[in-house]
Amino acid sequence: MVIWLLLMGRAIWPALKQKSESRNLLILFLISTIAIAAFYGAGLMLFVLRDMNMEVVWKERWIKFAFWAINVGLAAMVLLSVLPVDLAGGWSLKKNSLA
Repeated sequence: MVIWLLLMGRAIWPALKQKSESRNLLILFLISTIAIAAFYGAGLMLFVLRDMNMEVVWKERWIKFAFWAINVGLAAMVLLSVLPVDLAGGWSLKKNSLA
């Protein structure tokens, strides 16, 4: 995860140095990159801590619910936001004879 963060930061850094209109979007992208790594780190930590102490019984019901809730939320995000924008962009390209 640290390597991924370093690679993403290194790729974004030159664009952040330039004063442009898309700088705020790049900062948002960098923050989301850090947040994704933090959530993966928290999940990995939970997974490791769960197996370190075998005497403690974990209630897996809530872990399963959280796992599926996150996956359903991600699928909904893709279907409701990313897919319509891509379809609209493809339609615009076809309509303007750019494809």
